[in-house]
Amino acid sequence: MRLSAHLAAAQASSILYLEQLNQLIIKRMRTGILVVDPAGAVLTSNDAAHRMLRHPSDADDVTPAAVLPVVLRKQLDLWRQNANRRLPTFGFSKSSPQIQANFAFLTPSSESSILIFLEDSSQMIQRVRQMKLASLGRLTASIAHEIRNPLGAISHAGQLLDEAPALAPAEKRLVEIILNHCARVNNIIEDVLLMSRQRQEASESVNLRDWLTHFVENY
Repeated sequence: MRLSAHLAAAQASSILYLEQLNQLIIKRMRTGILVVDPAGAVLTSNDAAHRMLRHPSDADDVTPAAVLPVVLRKQLDLWRQNANRRLPTFGFSKSSPQIQANFAFLTPSSESSILIFLEDSSQMIQRVRQMKLASLGRLTASIAHEIRNPLGAISHAGQLLDEAPALAPAEKRLVEIILNHCARVNNIIEDVLLMSRQRQEASESVNLRDWLTHFVENY
């Protein structure tokens, strides 16, 4: 009996620890989580849900809402009518974040409590934008590598042409323009590749007078 009591106490301590851990994880999640009863009364919610559902006029209110906001209640009713429907985002004002809500029953019974997940759509859009930028960076680096080969051939051909003895001054000027612009394109490619490698940027001193003079000549 003494061993059983010790085992029961150890199991109770483990369960309590896991429950505290779960509560801490849910509280720190960026996804808003609410549990509501079939009537729409809020049983529990985490801090993220409270921040998302707080109306701008209630900025100083730190008390979790006891009932769902009207707009979220309407979305819950739409979900009950068709669980496969993609619900639109909602917000309390034009400046407030747009929220995407998803619903699920806690148990298979339709009379059970309902779990609501709230996602800030602006954060999702930002993550998608970052993924697109990363993909664009890889594509740009690939294109830059492909451009270097024909650019090198053009530059080499221009250098060989510049060494020809029978070139007229006007033709020499055209060859000079070709070589200068090949160098400019190569510098652009180097900048693109440097950006795609995401190296640490370093400041550099520039003589503005010389840079402007060189720019005007090229332009």
